[in-house]
Amino acid sequence: MSYPQKSNRSIDYLNSLIAVGENLLLIGHEYAAKNKFIEQPKTITWATQTLKFLTDLYGRDSIFAQGFAGCLNTGDRYEWACIRDGLHVLYGVQADMQREPPVEVSSGQILDNIFNRFHMAAIQLRTRRKDHSPYVIEDEYDVQDLLHALLWIHFDDIHREYWTPKYAGSSLQMDMYLKSEKTGIEVKKTRSYLGSVTKVL
Repeated sequence: MSYPQKSNRSIDYLNSLIAVGENLLLIGHEYAAKNKFIEQPKTITWATQTLKFLTDLYGRDSIFAQGFAGCLNTGDRYEWACIRDGLHVLYGVQADMQREPPVEVSSGQILDNIFNRFHMAAIQLRTRRKDHSPYVIEDEYDVQDLLHALLWIHFDDIHREYWTPKYAGSSLQMDMYLKSEKTGIEVKKTRSYLGSVTKVL
């Protein structure tokens, strides 16, 4: 779902469409009791304006525009039940416009979070349940394997033992390289009581 531009004007217009629809729904109950349909200019205008609003805001193929159009594509186009269903679509739009768009997180922030909480994952795997064999980090290869697994959660193009292009006649081998992010990672395990060290290049 794409997030629309939530201007005060679009929110006010949505609220006005909902108010008109709710009023038509009240009228619709009276028509329904008399086995009549609401074939009146106000209803047709409301349906036309609402569909245009949803199409302009989200696109013709969006779930909201398609959903509203589907409510009206019946034999009894302006029966009160169709207006009721159309209102439910507008309530969904109202809730969607009140949501905040997802915050963009940089690859650097993701890596910082993985590195800073790496030890928690390592401890969790070391203390497993029901007599399962623990994942114990004994050397830097164990660190690399666990880190590699965690990186796959967020990144798609991870290269192991990546050689950098030659510079001044020499090149550097990195433990991991995130190609899309152009970020190299080198992992070293220090003495046992110091834990592991991860360097990002």
